[in-house]
Amino acid sequence: MTARPLPEFCFFKWPPRVSSGEQAPPAVNVRGNWDWWVPSCSWRTPGVGCLDSLTFLAFHYGWIYETREFCALMFILDGQTVHRSVVFPRWFRFPFMARTDLQIGNIWTAPAFRGQGIATRAVHEVRRRFGDQRTLWYLTHAGNAASRRVAEKNRFDLVGTGVRKPALGLNLLGQFTITKKQDELQ
Repeated sequence: MTARPLPEFCFFKWPPRVSSGEQAPPAVNVRGNWDWWVPSCSWRTPGVGCLDSLTFLAFHYGWIYETREFCALMFILDGQTVHRSVVFPRWFRFPFMARTDLQIGNIWTAPAFRGQGIATRAVHEVRRRFGDQRTLWYLTHAGNAASRRVAEKNRFDLVGTGVRKPALGLNLLGQFTITKKQDELQ
């Protein structure tokens, strides 16, 4: 029996830099509101399933995340979350990150609203909030062209590709590892 190959991921990085004078991505063609969510009395991360929400909060309150910046940016339309981008501090799953780095992940847009620039704008808003002081990371499956374009449109640098290696047979306990640096991809 041969082992299944591990899926490849693209690792993008936004080093801290002042983005003055930079134009924002085009406005989203959908009327709605951007809303930042931070852990509080609400136990559920909006737009995220119950099990993931409980895991995220347990990691936040249990100090698995190395800093307190865990939050989510949502795009709300008619009271419904149609997009979410979660901001994660470093934790054991991302050993390549420095202690104060943040990772933009668990990005989701409702199918009816995809292709309208919402994810690109959301990542831009995360960059505006954190990108002058923090290194930001953005990981995506190598085959997800739309997600790669979100990182590229936001001027993230491709650092390399890598895999998620499970630990004890569990992906949750595994780590994302960069296996090829950008200069090796040519």
